[in-house]
Amino acid sequence: MVRHCVRGIASSGPERDDLLLQAKGVVAAVAAWMLAKWLLPPTVTTFAPFTALLILQVTLYKSFRDCVQYLTAMVLGTALAAGLGETVGVHAWSLAVLILCALAIGKTQRLGYQGTQVSVIGIFAFSAGHGSIAYIGHLVASVTLGAACAIVMHLALAPARRTGRSEQVVETLSARAQHVLVTIATATASAEALDEKDLQDWNDQCTLISADAAAALRVIDEETENSRLNPRRSLPDARRLLVRAPSAITVVDRALWHIQSIVRSLSYAARTGDYDLLPREFLDDYGDLLRRSADILDEFMRRQHDPADLDAALREADDRRQALESSSHHGRFDSPAQTALRGSLVTDIGRLLHELRQTAERGTPTGPGGR
Repeated sequence: MVRHCVRGIASSGPERDDLLLQAKGVVAAVAAWMLAKWLLPPTVTTFAPFTALLILQVTLYKSFRDCVQYLTAMVLGTALAAGLGETVGVHAWSLAVLILCALAIGKTQRLGYQGTQVSVIGIFAFSAGHGSIAYIGHLVASVTLGAACAIVMHLALAPARRTGRSEQVVETLSARAQHVLVTIATATASAEALDEKDLQDWNDQCTLISADAAAALRVIDEETENSRLNPRRSLPDARRLLVRAPSAITVVDRALWHIQSIVRSLSYAARTGDYDLLPREFLDDYGDLLRRSADILDEFMRRQHDPADLDAALREADDRRQALESSSHHGRFDSPAQTALRGSLVTDIGRLLHELRQTAERGTPTGPGGR
């Protein structure tokens, strides 16, 4: 907790956002309690700070959404309590009817997780206030006061816009995937045999980057939500970035599938000894094609890229792949296993290039800044 606080004070980021949210919660709850204590009876004062803490969420959008849902749940719960309390009175069986109806109403999807508050508030209004209209009026006022304090505090210190962080996440993922491709290309271009430790490291890196890609999508989703109703100024192209960043992450993630498939083929070949029998001409050309694929992936992720240049690069890479697939090296293979290995490696790189080609043909600007 101390390290968390130190990071939040020292630099901007999730830790500072969390500290600021907690500070806003304290101020909003105390302000709501003071106003409720001044304006309302002591029997409902507690509901004001409780509501302020319940409403105050990470983003303004969530806070507004929870505010509407909670106030709706309060209206429904107090309406049930008032209706039963004023008509049939406060009894065990009428309380059972209230809870049953409140639980049924709380299942409504539009209320979200605030649906449980229908029964909670209904029980408070029915049990503590005996269904009295006067008590329910004060309860509604206290809850509304707490919600208002939370929203005002959130608007006064709106969450920071982190669009730049989202862009950096995309660029980092792309650079890491490119690094793996270049490392494999360097290893295949070398005359030395593949090391089992390096192969395992490449596979682990792909798995780790893929997991980070899933986390990056959550970061993008959070920032997209944070941008809604947020009065703070953002980057000029923030909206475009948040729309297109998920597609960029998806391209990187799918590229990792094919890179891992290449690593698996190389690992199998290294274990069986078939890799050492592959012609050096084939391995040199294959390493060059891997390096070219990394360059194309980098081109996709650039803030600005020329579609014509990208198309030309893809055509050139595909021509090289077809050359590898041709029979120019076929006569040098001594066994069907080696032929199958070559076919597997060429197929994997072909799938990677096909993935990039499909994205280009769809006209989807995958880079952080688009075309």
